[in-house]
Amino acid sequence: MLILAPFTLALAFTVWFSVFLMKVGSDWLMDLPAERKIHDRPVPRTGGLAIGTAFFLSIFIFDLAAQLWWYLVGGAIIFLLGALDDRRSIRWPVKLILQLIVSFIIIFRFFDKIESVLFFNTVLNFSTIGLIAVFLIWFVGILNAVNLIDGMDGLAGGFMVLMTVFSVIIGILNEANLFLTLNMSLLGALTGFLFFNRKPARYFMGDSGSLLLGYHVACLPLLYYQSMNGGAFLQITPFLILSSFLIMDTTRVFFSRVMRKQNPMNADTIHLHHLVLKETKSYVGTLIPIFVVTLITGIGAVL
Repeated sequence: MLILAPFTLALAFTVWFSVFLMKVGSDWLMDLPAERKIHDRPVPRTGGLAIGTAFFLSIFIFDLAAQLWWYLVGGAIIFLLGALDDRRSIRWPVKLILQLIVSFIIIFRFFDKIESVLFFNTVLNFSTIGLIAVFLIWFVGILNAVNLIDGMDGLAGGFMVLMTVFSVIIGILNEANLFLTLNMSLLGALTGFLFFNRKPARYFMGDSGSLLLGYHVACLPLLYYQSMNGGAFLQITPFLILSSFLIMDTTRVFFSRVMRKQNPMNADTIHLHHLVLKETKSYVGTLIPIFVVTLITGIGAVL
């Protein structure tokens, strides 16, 4: 029953803080309708503030802060970056620079300890520069990937609930207590968020939420590594499988934009959820295929 405590606390605080933010923040951080957006009315982007605040609070309450100083420092920077971007749009080069700064904080913490990457039963050996390059591509890509799928009520939140549930199962099966507690806290915060984000959404998570969630997914292999007391190998297999939908959609969109000679950092309407919604004209018919794919990859990650 103790593993439910982080979930319950984060859930309760997220619900309370969400109600508070919707009362005091109904006229700020508004997401206005636009051509590429699906909603047709202004909606506050305060959900991410509730998720992040509850999540960080849980980390301190359950005494994880000292062990996860690198995660907290990086997460706080990304969270504040997203919140500022929600308030006043920040140019993508500035966001990229800050994301690279965070990535090098993490590199400073881990890359004198990890020698190789374990993919299934294959040990992948990289030079130090090669390992850093691989990490930067993974980190920046995944960090922004949740933001890119955050385009429908309940989509990014529901997707991340499934991701976190399977992370919790991995933590339980491997007795990775630090990893388990952290993901139970995030699961509670996401569950509280979905109370208000299901269709029709009373608020969105905004960049403060989507960037923080992307950051968490990008850090999952390292959080698991630390929870399992380190070693020379970084196990990436379950986390690559678990993140495969994000990898697929982000990679497809990136190269589609490049081939059309467009800036790959600019927003458009060619993400999978946009395409499926255009064909099906159905909200439920768009969410179900994405969630089914995520269920399959989650089961694969656990196995």
